[in-house]
Amino acid sequence: MNKFFLPLILLFTFSNISAQGLTYDDWETSAIVDDFGDPTGDKVSRYFSQGKFSNSATTGEDMTFKFVDYGRNEEGEGTAQIDIFEYNRTKAQLAYETSLGVMKCKMPDGSVKSFQLYALKSGGLALW
Repeated sequence: MNKFFLPLILLFTFSNISAQGLTYDDWETSAIVDDFGDPTGDKVSRYFSQGKFSNSATTGEDMTFKFVDYGRNEEGEGTAQIDIFEYNRTKAQLAYETSLGVMKCKMPDGSVKSFQLYALKSGGLALW
């Protein structure tokens, strides 16, 4: 009997992971909800993409990239978060301790913009 349920459970788990319905390589807007699942009235823009990653332990493995834009405040300052999921499921830990740094991006017009960011101990990058 256990031989029957294990494959069924694995199939159900795989189906749920595969059926999350993410839209890749296209911006989408999502409503923010509070701890109880109630809408706050705020929205964020999200972008997901897939690619490959390599590190000292592996080469050319699948990854998912998530960028969340939280918008701008009254002073015109914005915040965003970048998460990288190794093997399309495990959030990459980019720092042993949360640490401050600078990220430089080359814009389409050739100019370079610098952004302050934190590499978070819990994974991901927070920037503004």
